[in-house]
Amino acid sequence: YAGIPVKEEGVTTAVVVIVDSFDIDQGSFWLSIGVLAVCLCLAFIISAFLASFLTKRFMAPIHKIASTVNELASGNYGVKTEINDNSEIGILAQETDLLAEKLAYASKEEERMEQMQKDYIANISHELRTPVTVLRSSIEALYEGMVPEDQISLYHGQMMTETISLQRLVDDMLELSRLENDGFLIEKEEMDLLTVLEDAVRSIRMIAEERQIKVHCEKPGEEWNCTGDYGRLRQMFLIVLDNALKYSENGRNIWIEAKERGEYYYISIRDEGCGIPYEKQKYVFNRFYRSSGKEADGTGLGLAIMKNIAKHHGIEIRLYSEEGKGTKFSFIIPVNHGK
Repeated sequence: YAGIPVKEEGVTTAVVVIVDSFDIDQGSFWLSIGVLAVCLCLAFIISAFLASFLTKRFMAPIHKIASTVNELASGNYGVKTEINDNSEIGILAQETDLLAEKLAYASKEEERMEQMQKDYIANISHELRTPVTVLRSSIEALYEGMVPEDQISLYHGQMMTETISLQRLVDDMLELSRLENDGFLIEKEEMDLLTVLEDAVRSIRMIAEERQIKVHCEKPGEEWNCTGDYGRLRQMFLIVLDNALKYSENGRNIWIEAKERGEYYYISIRDEGCGIPYEKQKYVFNRFYRSSGKEADGTGLGLAIMKNIAKHHGIEIRLYSEEGKGTKFSFIIPVNHGK
């Protein structure tokens, strides 16, 4: 109970009394408890569902990415996350897959380079074996006095020939090594490209005349100004001309044509030799590769050297060949290349 008197001019005229019976409604109380319990259960179920969804949505991809990274670290570059998503985690998965592809490519390149190195060493060993064997056997025969007096000069001549062959092989390997180095700089100067071609043709004609092979050269009268290394460009043309002679029979022809078309100079060298089978044409620029079964002098490095000289001068090389009908090399040179 609570009461307050009501006064009027100092005199109590009334009293206000408040009574609180505090009578609890048992039905309403338990209903409230029940509603609260149901709400708590629903909240727990929804929370569990959301936790499961978020775990599947975020944690599972993260675990998959972590597993993929572990596989990559162990050297298995064929794995993929297989996650397609536009979220940040999806982007991370895509970058992980891209990394796997790059690592796989790098691994294949490393294997290819190792195989090339093994092949290179094997080829060098093969090329060196014959002249070294001949030199050793000749020197042993001379040292042990097994060579008749009238044949000593023949042995000396054979030794000189093999020594020249060895020197040529070593020089070509050093030349190719320098040209394949991306940091190697070629000294370029202003020149007339047709003069370079004429110089190479003049040198090869002297050898061609001995075999009754005619060299036909068709070129314009004006100058072809360009920037490059005179000696190496001459060497590039000589390599192709020398091959044309080497694989042509006596009495055949070699055709040389130089034309200017728009922004490019076109120089083609065509022979009537044995030709190159189609399936072997992609290998002709490899080191020590010989497309023909015919034995011919040379180190097998000429076309590889030619390709690298062209690369340093921005020149494109195209090969056209048909077995039994001949081969044609075309050089496509930008008019203002090197400037």
